[in-house]
Amino acid sequence: MKRFTQVLFFIAFAALVFAQSSIKVPAVDSSGKGILTSVEASVKPGSGAVYLDVEPFISVETQESAKLAVKIAGEQAGVDTRFYDVFFKVVANTELIDGPPGGAAFTLLAYAEFAGKQIRSDFSSTGTIEPDGSIGPIGGVLEKAYAARDNKLKVFAVPMDQGIQNGVDLTKMQGKWNMQVVEVSNIVDLIPVAFSQEGTFVNVTRRERAPLVLPVFNSSSSVEPMSEIARTQLTALRDLNKALSSKNTEEALVVSSAVDEQLNLSEYLLDNGF
Repeated sequence: MKRFTQVLFFIAFAALVFAQSSIKVPAVDSSGKGILTSVEASVKPGSGAVYLDVEPFISVETQESAKLAVKIAGEQAGVDTRFYDVFFKVVANTELIDGPPGGAAFTLLAYAEFAGKQIRSDFSSTGTIEPDGSIGPIGGVLEKAYAARDNKLKVFAVPMDQGIQNGVDLTKMQGKWNMQVVEVSNIVDLIPVAFSQEGTFVNVTRRERAPLVLPVFNSSSSVEPMSEIARTQLTALRDLNKALSSKNTEEALVVSSAVDEQLNLSEYLLDNGF
């Protein structure tokens, strides 16, 4: 009986030490192209150390981000991190990994280990993690979104107010991409998204951006010639945009949709005397 108990203890301890959580994290490589990196985490009883193994490079800033992520994950999971060691491993086909953009992902991985939960495999996230648990902005969101889409992920979380990139509202691309882009402001909002049911879109309240409403501005007759020039340019730009959309590629349709929104805004401004 004693031997049986020892075996059970060893199995449980081994599961705790060697089990690991993983998540795909988008990045931008040295050529400016979006790629997916693989990030893993495991936890074992220890003294509160945070270890980071990155291939091929890691910066001090990223190391600090990982430590902060463990702290916040412990708070969310109700775990005293002083009694655990956390191991992160990042692998990417790029020459450089720098800065804290993986902070949100590090937090999710540590939380998964502390809480004994599994992150859905068709999910990805980007953003920094701040001391108050908020998800901070990062660069290269559009390139990272393309990488997530091209790898057929289902849900991609980005920091709040970064859902619009280069005039493209990524949160509206679900039907075209078969991938849902959601904006999150903090780790509390991000956790239920990351641990939702695999293969499904998540039920989140999409932030509606209020349309621009302006009073009519009665401009003088002296500006009419400029107004006519502007309308002529708008017509020419609409023709160019139609030619772009006729290419019927996904990238062309995305850009064309964004340009069309800007042209509509310009026309609205002209109609109101601006």
